[in-house]
Amino acid sequence: MGEDAERLQISDLAGELKRRRDTKALGLRAAAKEAGISFNTFARVEKGHVPDIETFIRLANWVGRSAADFLGEGSVTADSTPDAVEAHLRGDPALSDEAASRIAGIVREFYTQLAKPPEVATAFHLRAASTFNPKASELFADLLQQMHDALSPED
Repeated sequence: MGEDAERLQISDLAGELKRRRDTKALGLRAAAKEAGISFNTFARVEKGHVPDIETFIRLANWVGRSAADFLGEGSVTADSTPDAVEAHLRGDPALSDEAASRIAGIVREFYTQLAKPPEVATAFHLRAASTFNPKASELFADLLQQMHDALSPED
């Protein structure tokens, strides 16, 4: 955002939504669909309710602004890396909404396939019943080891 650009408040989003809807001659349902959010959420935000961060970013982009226009640089954090990439793409004036969505979809797909999932450690203790014979416990231990090896990512 440039130094001479108008600083907006989150509360200004409602007016921006109404102006954008009027400019495009859209009803609430059509505007909500175009913005990619539910009708009820769109209506609430246009009445002045503060949306969650993901909805806020979508609506800011839909009115042709970046979230930083409302909050200042560095104040918005997305839930994940693909969300942050999408927010930046939607704020790029050189990209249409469709182009930004397509690129964001590709990034999200690649990220999902290539990102290393967080390691989840599950600890548990198995107590053998008194009728559990030693051979059964050995077989069970082997089975658990095979399952662990099959489910653990290779280093």
